[in-house]
Amino acid sequence: MVDCAADRAFWDYYEALKSVNVDAVKSLLRLLAGVRGGGGNVLTATPSFHFLSSGAVSLDKGSEPDPDGADGYVASKWAAETFLQRASQCLNGAVQINIHRPLPLRDDQVTHAEQQTTTDSNTAAATETILRTLLSLTHALRIRPEFGSVASGYLDLAPITDVASTIVSNILANDDVSAEQSTDGVRFFSHKGQVRVHLEELARVMDADEGLTALRPVNALDWFGEIKKAGFDYFITSHHLVMRHGGEEISSRR
Repeated sequence: MVDCAADRAFWDYYEALKSVNVDAVKSLLRLLAGVRGGGGNVLTATPSFHFLSSGAVSLDKGSEPDPDGADGYVASKWAAETFLQRASQCLNGAVQINIHRPLPLRDDQVTHAEQQTTTDSNTAAATETILRTLLSLTHALRIRPEFGSVASGYLDLAPITDVASTIVSNILANDDVSAEQSTDGVRFFSHKGQVRVHLEELARVMDADEGLTALRPVNALDWFGEIKKAGFDYFITSHHLVMRHGGEEISSRR
């Protein structure tokens, strides 16, 4: 069983995301454990549960998120991981738990100055391909992003086919060798970004395209949601958004 569904709201509190990001994980694992242990069971192999988490959990070194619940998405992924690790001990091998963490291009938390240095390490061709794809999809959708209060940040990306193929390979291998880490019966897999696109650079490219000026402006986050639906074939392994309004600054990371 593969659980890659989530409510990926940027600013919602933990309680608003708990039903989808935590409670659903519990229900799915109970369902799988029930199939394994139910009467008339015909399964001969140990069933496996694969959960797509967030790399921000590992960036916090597994520590519990702030109790105010403000960083709801990361808190929900931490809670789901914690449940799965405890459940693995209780199930005593009846279900193999696997946690997949999309990760930044770099493991550490990157400052703005370091972000610019990291961009230089990316191949120009990969960045150009992504920007060209985003421009093409923007023209096709007939909408353009308004970055407005988005002050800075970046997106770490990997081709969706690469990520999907790796997860499928992990599932088929079903052994500890393919895992980066195995703790208390739980296997951990990492999926790192391959290229980093800075939002300042993306905004400059959009502003320089005169053909976009006549298009209907939409919020940058809503725009990117539409871009993904329209066929953007890259997976966001990590992001860091900095929003600034009225002298106040908030950030969102995944």
